[in-house]
Amino acid sequence: MQGYLTQRWTVIYANPKGSSYVPELGYGYFFQNDIKTLDQFGEWFLDKSSKMLFVYFGAHVPSSYTIKTSVIDTLIDVGAHKNNTIDNIAFEGANNLAISSRYGVNISVKNCSFNNNYSAISLVGITNLTTTNNVITNTLNNGIITSDKERTYQIIRYNSFKNTSLFTGMSGSGDGNANVIAQNGQGAHIEYNTIDSSGYIPIVFVGNYDTVRYNYITNYNLIKDDGGGIYTVSRNITATGSDIAYNIINNGIGAKEGTSNYTKPGSTYDTHGIYLDEESNHVIVHDNSISNCKDGAGIFINLGKDNVLTNNNIYNVRVGLTITRMPDRNLIRNIIFTSNVVYPEVSNFLYWNGSLNTPSGTSIQADIMAMFKSIDSNYYRSDIAAPFNWIYHLSNGGKFFAPAAINFSGWQRYVGRDAHSFVLPVAATLYKINPTAKAVVYDLGGYSYTDATGVRYTNRLTLRPFTAKVLFKETK
Repeated sequence: MQGYLTQRWTVIYANPKGSSYVPELGYGYFFQNDIKTLDQFGEWFLDKSSKMLFVYFGAHVPSSYTIKTSVIDTLIDVGAHKNNTIDNIAFEGANNLAISSRYGVNISVKNCSFNNNYSAISLVGITNLTTTNNVITNTLNNGIITSDKERTYQIIRYNSFKNTSLFTGMSGSGDGNANVIAQNGQGAHIEYNTIDSSGYIPIVFVGNYDTVRYNYITNYNLIKDDGGGIYTVSRNITATGSDIAYNIINNGIGAKEGTSNYTKPGSTYDTHGIYLDEESNHVIVHDNSISNCKDGAGIFINLGKDNVLTNNNIYNVRVGLTITRMPDRNLIRNIIFTSNVVYPEVSNFLYWNGSLNTPSGTSIQADIMAMFKSIDSNYYRSDIAAPFNWIYHLSNGGKFFAPAAINFSGWQRYVGRDAHSFVLPVAATLYKINPTAKAVVYDLGGYSYTDATGVRYTNRLTLRPFTAKVLFKETK
C-alpha cells in the first residue's frame, strides 16, 4: 500500500495596483516569481535578496548559451527637447523603455531596430511626431505608445512588429498594456505597418480625425482576450472624423485559458476584427478585409452611434456584425451598414440589449429598426445556424429572451430594410488577400471563380494593394 503526503495551501490574492479588474469564481490562475515554478527550458527567476539569477536549462548545457540581463531602465530619454531625430540605432535590453520623451516638439524615430525590450517607444505629449521604418521585435509589453489628446500630427508609418507581449505575466497589468501601437491624439496617421503575433491588441487609437489604413495585422489576442485587431473607444466623447480603411486583419486567435469557459469550445466570443467600444462614434469603417476570428465578430460595436460600415470583406468569423448595448446605457443609433460581404461561420448579425425597456418601453423589433440609419446592398451567408439573431433583457437583470434566429427573407420583413442585399452562394472555396502595397496575381489553377458581386475570374486573380476576395468556384 502506497501512501501520499497531502498538504493544504491558502492563497491570498491582492489586486494589482491601478487595476479595476477583479478575479472571478471559476476562473484560473498561475504562479510566477518563485524559483519553484521553473520547469521549462529558458525560464528564470531573480532572487532580489541574494541578487542571484536562476535559469532552468534541463538537459541543455549552460555553457553553450549566452545569458544577457537588463541593467538600464531607459536607454534614451529625450525629455522635452525640440527637433530631435533618432536614426539607424539598434536598441536592446531596456528594463522599461528603449526611447522616452515627454512634451517635446518635432521628434522623429526612424530606421531603428528594437529587440528584447520591455517597451520600445513611449512619446507623451509630443507635437509633430514621426516614427517610421522601424523594426520592433520580442517586446514584453508595448510597442509604440503615444499619448496626449491635445497634441497633433502623429505619424506611425512603415514599421514592422513581431512578437509583442507573448509571455503570460511579463507584460503590465490592466488597461494600456500589452498593445503594439497605442495612440491618443488628434489627426494621427497609422499606416502601412505590419504587425505579426501580439498578445493583446495590435492597434489602439483614441481621438479626432485619426486615420488607420493600409496596415497588415495577423495572429493577435494570443495572451489576453476581449480585444480586436483594431480597437477604438470614446466613452462619452464626440470623436469626430476618424477613418479605418484598407486594413488586412487576419487570425484573431483569442485566449480562453484561465476563464470559466476554457473547457467549453465556442462559449466565449471576445476576439474581434475591428472593435468600436464604449460609445465610439463618427467612425467610418470601410474597405477592410477581416478573416479568421472564430471566437468573435468581424466588426464589433459596443454602445456605438453614428458609425458608417461599408465595403468591408468579412470571412470565416463567428459573427459578421455584433452590436451590444450594456444595461441602462445610451441607445445605439444611426448605424450605416452597406455593401459589405459577410461570410461568417454562425451568424451574419447578432444583437444583445441588456435593458430593452430603458429609458422607455419598446419592442426588440422597434429597437433594431431604429438602430440602423441605413442597412442595404450587403452580401450575406444563408447556410448557417443563426443567420440573423438577437437576445435581450427587458430590464437590467430582468427577464432574458433569446428568440429563434431568422433567415434572410425573414430578416428583410422583420426590419423593413436591406431590400437590395443578396444571399451568397452556398460554399466559398477560396479567400485571397493582398497585404502589400503592390498588386498581386494569384494562379487559380485553370478554374473559374466568381466573387460576391458576380464578377468572373478565370485562371488568374489580380488583387489590388490591401484588398481581399471571397471566391466561389463555378460548377460545370
